[in-house]
Parts: sequence; C-alpha cells; structure tokens
Amino acid sequence: MSAQAKPNVTNQKSLTFRQLILPFLALLPRLPMIARTLKTVLSLSDEDRYSIGGVIEENAVRFRDRTALFFEEKSWTYQEFNQEANRIANYLLSRGVKKGDNIVSFLTNRPELLFTVSAAAKIGAKVSLINFNLRKKALSHCVNIMPVSLYLVDEALVEAFEEIRPDLPEGAEGNLVYFADSASGDVPKGYHDLKKEAGHASDANPPTTKKIILGDGFCYIFTSGTTGYPKAAPQSHRSMYRAALFNGTVALNVKKEDRTYVTLPFFHSAALKLSWLCTHMNGAALIMKQKFSARTFWDDVRKYKATTFFYVGELCSYLMNQPEKENDGDNPIQKIMGGGLRPEIWKAFKKRFNIPKVMEFYGASESNGGMINLLNLDETVGIALESHAVVEYDVEEEAFTRDENGFCKKIEKGGVGMLLFETPLHKDQFTGYTDLKETEKKILEDVFRKGDRWFITGDTMRVMGYRHYQFADRMGDTFRWKGENVSTHEVEEIVNSFHQVAESTTYGIKIAGSDGRLGMTSLIPFCEIDRFDVEDFARYLTQLLPPYAVPRLLRFKKAFETTATHKIKKVQLQQEGFDINKIKDPLYILLPGQKAYIPLGEKLYTDIQTGKITF
Repeated sequence: MSAQAKPNVTNQKSLTFRQLILPFLALLPRLPMIARTLKTVLSLSDEDRYSIGGVIEENAVRFRDRTALFFEEKSWTYQEFNQEANRIANYLLSRGVKKGDNIVSFLTNRPELLFTVSAAAKIGAKVSLINFNLRKKALSHCVNIMPVSLYLVDEALVEAFEEIRPDLPEGAEGNLVYFADSASGDVPKGYHDLKKEAGHASDANPPTTKKIILGDGFCYIFTSGTTGYPKAAPQSHRSMYRAALFNGTVALNVKKEDRTYVTLPFFHSAALKLSWLCTHMNGAALIMKQKFSARTFWDDVRKYKATTFFYVGELCSYLMNQPEKENDGDNPIQKIMGGGLRPEIWKAFKKRFNIPKVMEFYGASESNGGMINLLNLDETVGIALESHAVVEYDVEEEAFTRDENGFCKKIEKGGVGMLLFETPLHKDQFTGYTDLKETEKKILEDVFRKGDRWFITGDTMRVMGYRHYQFADRMGDTFRWKGENVSTHEVEEIVNSFHQVAESTTYGIKIAGSDGRLGMTSLIPFCEIDRFDVEDFARYLTQLLPPYAVPRLLRFKKAFETTATHKIKKVQLQQEGFDINKIKDPLYILLPGQKAYIPLGEKLYTDIQTGKITF
C-alpha cells in the first residue's frame, strides 16, 4: 500500500487560487521587508565574524531598559540579561572552558538555562541540551555521546543524574556544577555551587565574543531520528541566527511591543531557536514557564499581556478540552506559532480563543529544510522555500516506489507521499547528526537523476497545490506522542531485555481525540500470559523509559509475520490498533496513574473511544 493510497482524514484536500488571493494581498505591503530579510539570510557566511553572543551584547545596549525575560514573579531587562550571561561566561572561562568545548545542560525550564546558553555562545562553547525527561540508559547515552568539559545539573534532576554518574568518563568528577532551585539546602557532594561561585564573577562582556564566527558550533539539539537512542543534531550560530531572523521578521513579524509566552521545553528547537531567539533579536519580551498548565494558561496570558505563544499540537488539544468559559476569546493573543495543530480542531480553536493568525510550521533540527504558513491559511504547514519533493512511498514494504528508469515518482495535487529535501552541496547548509553513519541512513540517492542526494524526513505530506502542504503522518520507526519523538527501537530494546519477553515490536497508534500516536507494543512472552508479571513489567518500563515513551497498550501474540529480510511486519498491527472487535489476541492497557497493565475489556475500549479516558 503506497502512502498516496491512504484515506483522506480532513476536509481540506487541496487549495484553489481563489483561497490564496486575499491572504496574498494582505502580505503585499510586507514583501519589500521580506525580500530584504531573505537577502540577508542567504548572504550569511560561516566566515562572518558575528554570533548569537554578539546579538545579546548589542541588544543590551540597543534595548537596554526593555524587559527581555519574565519568569514567575521575576523579570530581567536586556542589560540585566546580558550581565547574568556574562557572570556565567566569565565563571566558565575561569574554570578553563574554551572555544569548541562541550557543556552538558541537564536543566528544567528556568532562566539559568538561557543565561548558560548565552554565556557559552560568548565563549564559543557548545551546549548539549538534554531532555530532562530522560532516565538511565537513554540519559547516559545523550550525556556521553561526546567529550564534555562541564556538566550542569538542576537541583530537581540531581537524583536522575546520580543514577548515571558511574557512567561518566574519568575526570568528570571535578566538573559537576549544581543549579539550586531553593534558597537553602546543601550542595550535593562532588558538585560546585553555580550561584555562589558565578555570583562573584564579573558582569562585563568577555573578550571572547568578538572572536566567534557564524560557522562555530552553538549547541546540540537531540532528536530521535528514525532508529535507536536520541541523536545529537549540531546547530551552528549561523543556523540559529538564520532561523530566528527569518521566523521573527518574516513569519511572526515580531515587534518590540510583543510578548511571547512559552511553556515548551527549552531543550527543543521550537522553544530555543524560534521562541526565544526570534523574540530576543527583535527587542520583545519572552515569558518563560517552567511547565504547561491547561488550567492556568489563559490566566497567565492575560496576566503577562502576551501577544504570541508557541505551541505543539497537544497543547492546543489540551486547551480545547478544558471547559468553555465566557472569556475564552477575551485575551491579548494576536498570533501563534508551532507545529501539529490538528486540522479537525484548527478552525474551532481559532474561533473559540479569538486568534487571528496561526503560523504553523514544519521542520527538523537535523534537516536543511522546513515549511511555514506565511499566508495564514487554515489546515496547512504552508510553503517550503528550499528544494523539496513529495514522492510515492510504499508503507507496507517500507520502500520508495521507483519508475522503469529507477527514479522516484512525484505525488500529484491531493495525494500523499514522503517529503524529501534536496541535500545541498555545501556542508554548512546541512546539519545532519554528529554520527555520520546515522546521517547517511537518512539520505536517499538517485531520486530524480543519478548522483543526487535527498534528506528523508520520515514524514508524509498531502500536496495541497501552489507549493502548500498539509502534514499527514510520520512513517518508519519513529512516532510522535506528547510533542516528543519516540524511537521504537529504543522502546523495543528495553522491552526485549525484560526477563519474560521473547520478542516484541513497538509502534504508534491513533486514538480518538488525541494528537500524535499512542505507544503500543506487541510481544511474545516466554511464559503463559496468566503468569506474565504485568506489575513488574510496568515498573520496569517506567524506570527505564521517559513517561511519553512507555507503551500504554500491550498485545500478546504467539508469532509475528515477517518480511523476507526477517523484519516484523508492523503495518497490519498498526492498522488494527487496539480494536477489540478485530483482535483475538489478549490486550492489556496501562491506565493513567496506574502501576500495572490490566486486561482491556469492552467498557474500557468504549471509554477510550468516547473520550471518557484520556492520556
């Protein structure tokens, strides 16, 4: 079954010229500014002596007394923000951190994360932004993926970090730095106290900032990719600056008076690259939240007078699921930006919360391409500016369809296929992963001519016409849940290591009223099902996997169908999902807040399908 044969699940199959006229006319006055920005973006060179640290220092003068950051009941002006970054930068320099060094940041959403990233940018050091949900093997993998000069650990995450501390290389013990959340309390043994030690450092701009060029490394953002543990996607000052300049100036049209509300985790590019940097570059204010709360979201928006917020699809669904209030539409939001807003709630979401502009985008930290909904059209990720193609892909065979000449076939308007971005010849324009072998796995050759190379996104798109697209689905061995990429290989490795499991396969399935896909594992046990320890199994998985990656549904099987190359066929399992009317195999479920899997009966199945039980 090819990707284009999949049934359409939205009303908006394609666009007409008539739908584009008014949005395009509305954009006309901004076209000269957009053209100037694009010219600047395209002219940036890796050799340019400029950096994100330079932007922060310039803005400390340019927007001196304007508010740069709100966090809880505190705020920092642009000058104060720069001074905080300088103290940490000068502290890091005193500890011997230098250009090219790597720093691990295992921090929750808090101002110190931004101060530290800014400080490292002034030195030319790179920050590995570790997902604070990771534990044990996955955490150890990300922390140790490359040589590290310093480890920055949040008070709230010390316990998790201590579990993998024995995995750190020799010499790491003297380079552990502790961020205290509370005003009192002892610093754990073996850690340096950052607040105390950096508090005495100079708040003057360090001399290193002017030595950084755009091609220097800025940070590592981790992505699940398609297989195995999270992979580190390196980001240069150039890639960060380009994205922030384009999105802040062209897409969102950020003004100094804007206030951007962000509840997304700052180890993701959506929060760091797009939310913070495109806000900071334009003299606007960022409102950072430690975590998302659907209950207090709109009260916060009104309290801080936010004009913009960044989202993932789940965030919008959670807000829609809240009880309706008379003042839902009474808020200061003028525009929002994010990815994954479900087409079926798109218009209702805009109407209920009185949101004029939705700038949906598509992109990946490791990719060289992306899409943006510049014209504010409904139910689309917009246009792609880079060279791209949507081609036929056989879902069952997990292979690209080729014509008689061995080349891929482009999808026509209204159809669905795999999105590819052409890989540029210049290395500085394509990020990839730190692991070259993993990067090569994502490259498809001889797509339309011999020798051409294209990046496989792993995502299918519906071709809407006029260079516009709608996100359809994620293919392969990764699925998205709770705004996170879940690697099925990572889950399977953990599941298969449980003493009662002989073999397993994991995949994501659609459930009613939810974004992304819920994790489900089909497994063959060594024992009879009634002797399988479902409580111990649940405890085992929750200890070793981040919460979003724990499979919520189990299907016990006696055998798997496999391909000629002995790969387990997942497509039929995925299509059958957890439909008790089709499946004869025993099904079990791990309900929210529960400690053990329980049998899935008709009542539970109905409650999930009708939305009485949500995940």
